[in-house]
Amino acid sequence: MPQSECKIRQVGDGFFAIAGNIREELMGFDAVKIATEALGRSGKPIAKVKAFEQNILLPLTELVKTAKSKDPAYFDKFLRDRILLAVAFFGIEQRMLYLYVRSYIATVYNSTDVKVEFENNTDCLTDCDQTFRIG
Repeated sequence: MPQSECKIRQVGDGFFAIAGNIREELMGFDAVKIATEALGRSGKPIAKVKAFEQNILLPLTELVKTAKSKDPAYFDKFLRDRILLAVAFFGIEQRMLYLYVRSYIATVYNSTDVKVEFENNTDCLTDCDQTFRIG
């Protein structure tokens, strides 16, 4: 089953904190690698976050579908309708702090079809007065 760990990483001039089901070696799922590759791209931070969003959904969905098919009790107890993965991207752009928080949840439709969706999609830029917790 997926391992759970929490890390803060720097890639170039950006950072990310990641928690939840971030790595599963047998299936080759590695959310840290996907986030690192996204932040390593050139462009504005929001473009990097969008790249992460596009690249994480399919492998994360495959991971939870496999978990559900192999161990339905585990899936129901630990993954179903729970935050699977949370990532906060942050740094400074044009002398202003940015923070993009993304979290994902596994939802079951028609009692069998599993879909990974955004649970939270928060962009916190200038004058941000919110508190976030991941992990």
